[in-house]
Amino acid sequence: MLLILLTSRRFFPLFLRQFFSVFADNFVKNFLVLLLLKTAPTTSAALISLAGAAFIAPSFLTSALGGECADKYDKARLIYFLSLIDVAIALLAAIGIVLSNIFCLFIALIFFGLTSALFGPAKYGVLPDHLTYEELPTANALVESATFLAILGGAIIGGFASQAHNKEIFAFGLVIITILGLLSARFIPKTTRAEPKLAIDLNIVRSTLRLLQLLSSQKKLQRLTRVTSLFWFFGSIAMALMPPIITQCLKGDETIVTLHLLIIAFSIALGSGVAAYVSKTQLSLMPASIGGLLIALSACDLAFALLHPSCEQITQDSSLIVVYFSQSSAIHAAIDFALLAFSGGLMIVPAFAAIQMQSPSFERARIIAAVNVHNSAFMVLAGGGVAVLQRAGMTFSAQFFFTSAIAAISTFWIWRTFVKDNTSEPYL
Repeated sequence: MLLILLTSRRFFPLFLRQFFSVFADNFVKNFLVLLLLKTAPTTSAALISLAGAAFIAPSFLTSALGGECADKYDKARLIYFLSLIDVAIALLAAIGIVLSNIFCLFIALIFFGLTSALFGPAKYGVLPDHLTYEELPTANALVESATFLAILGGAIIGGFASQAHNKEIFAFGLVIITILGLLSARFIPKTTRAEPKLAIDLNIVRSTLRLLQLLSSQKKLQRLTRVTSLFWFFGSIAMALMPPIITQCLKGDETIVTLHLLIIAFSIALGSGVAAYVSKTQLSLMPASIGGLLIALSACDLAFALLHPSCEQITQDSSLIVVYFSQSSAIHAAIDFALLAFSGGLMIVPAFAAIQMQSPSFERARIIAAVNVHNSAFMVLAGGGVAVLQRAGMTFSAQFFFTSAIAAISTFWIWRTFVKDNTSEPYL
């Protein structure tokens, strides 16, 4: 099935479009993060959290509009139009990269967040239009893998760009990446208009509230949404805390931060693949409950490791991976971050596939938009919460103890809601 999807026009152009889009987003985001670590070391932790929230906030505000547009219009044409806008945003970001201008990069990141929010409902809504239900778990796993491999690629290139003297080459490359995304979108097969008579509501507050009411009226979908939101909540905490932990607590540098992004991306892809394999014959939320338990355990273990990190200040050879991992705490933290990411992959794939299967076709994109709003709220809550706790002086260790407690409670709820009384049949 994997080979069939990756060689089919029903899926592969969307797969490429997702990869190039996320690559560009994270190129800009990581360049900005590393620029903040260099130019504002005392306030970098809070500013990095703010950068994450700046990217996610548009999703909270405009996902409803994206869902309505995706249900009213051909999703393939909508994706192509958004890809055109991404090229223009990349030109703005390229200026910020060349000038190392934080304000310009923040604005570009916000606009990338906006097009990403509008793209989300069309992206996940178009998959059930072209694929069978049996193909959806594998397709979602591939999309998640493409997403986090693109995060990795964008982060690595963004890291190189932040240290390069000739930043014009990287800025030009960013524009080329968005053009490749535009070309990929051109080959996504057209879809029928799910609800052509739907009236688009430009009042984003009213339309968002209406979609959230639509989601809340369907209890199974609402509960599945909470599982996906927990994935983004825990992921946002880990991604916000990882760079300052590496640079401030474990005495690494930007190269080590990029390496951990590689570890996280690979681990999420692996967890997504395992979840898709388990879901081939019967879709179940058992992997999600296991993932939640592993998040609780790994967050708790990381909290203990950060209580008294056994590391020394590394100066001359701080960019050398071997020197960094000679510290026992560094190895410990890398393993825990990998386990956190792997566990997230177990959570997201079965939950999102179940949402796609259960959503009525005539309002699927709007349901997914409501899910995205819910997810975005949890991401903003996580990013904003981390920023507030850091400004208040809470230690990294205490923050992970708190995260572990939330994950343990969430695991019990997932198990009781989806697994305990549904062991004989999938939650559909």
